[in-house]
Amino acid sequence: MTPRARWGAVWAGWAAYFAVAEWAALRSGHPDAPLSSHLRYVLGVRKRSVHTRAGQVAAVAGAVWLADHLYRD
Repeated sequence: MTPRARWGAVWAGWAAYFAVAEWAALRSGHPDAPLSSHLRYVLGVRKRSVHTRAGQVAAVAGAVWLADHLYRD
């Protein structure tokens, strides 16, 4: 197995695990179970404070890093 195929299997497994976990969280009906709810809490989206601003900065920095990482040669 080539390294590309091995890493492809790893990422496919990760995506499948995430899909099953999110499906189970949504099916549970608990409002704090899905990833989106957890991220809103961690990033402080529901609060109006410095925590919110720090979460926004972290989210933007993460998006910029990801875009740079994906499009770098």
